Amino acid sequence: SWDRAERAIAHLRPVFGSTRATAISFKRINAYVACRIHEGAQPGTIHAEVAALRRMLRLALEADLVHALPAFPSLPPSPAREGFLTSDQVDAVVANLKQPVADLVYTLWITGWRRREIQFLRWDDVNMEAGEIRLTAGRSKTRVGRMFPFAASRSLTAIVKARYAARSASSAYLFERTPGEPVKDFREAWRLACERAGVPGRVPHDLRRSRARALTRAHVPQSVAMRLLGHKTASMFLRYDVAATEDLAEAVAAAEKPTNRTKPVQESAFGAGPDESGIE
Repeated sequence: SWDRAERAIAHLRPVFGSTRATAISFKRINAYVACRIHEGAQPGTIHAEVAALRRMLRLALEADLVHALPAFPSLPPSPAREGFLTSDQVDAVVANLKQPVADLVYTLWITGWRRREIQFLRWDDVNMEAGEIRLTAGRSKTRVGRMFPFAASRSLTAIVKARYAARSASSAYLFERTPGEPVKDFREAWRLACERAGVPGRVPHDLRRSRARALTRAHVPQSVAMRLLGHKTASMFLRYDVAATEDLAEAVAAAEKPTNRTKPVQESAFGAGPDESGIE
């Protein structure tokens, strides 16, 4: 996303800003990575910064400003995040947010869509009569359009209808601070709301991960859940489908439930009795 690219550039500029593109080498990039690790930057952050640098150099190559790309060092692995929120925690976070961010966050929770897909959702994308939100291929990260039937959710229907009724003639987006101006950055408001709700350290993307988990626990077929969330591969969906401690405990408890045996198993010195072994 553009805001993440801007944060990456802010770290890259002091190191590479005055360096000629042709002088950017494997050694310099490797030194940058080592410095960022020493500063305590997270692996995902370093990945984003190096990806931004690679993209800049690739654009320079396409414009014939450089003749070759330097080799890039191997980066520390970026582990999958495992944060998620329960419905009660989401309610607590939303209670500490002002509008329109509160409605935006709750919509992220219900749909499980990516932040920017909801953040810049336009009224043109909403079919009030059909009760559907449609995401065009051009605004989808996977370049595949999809639909969310908001009419199937009473909570989301209430949000969309209330915002539709309150919109002005110059409104273009569902979630606007002022008419025609979408909510662009709510990181600080989100951070404070999470702290006040007793769930510090969560990120908005945890809402998407939480929805994947909720769909799985509701026994929604994986193919349907993937279509709702916009995952192209099963491996990526499973990366989001986080198993919480209570999930594991419920699985163990379910396995411990008594069976429908009408006859107890007779144990002997040699192990299971005939009912268990199947030998008459």
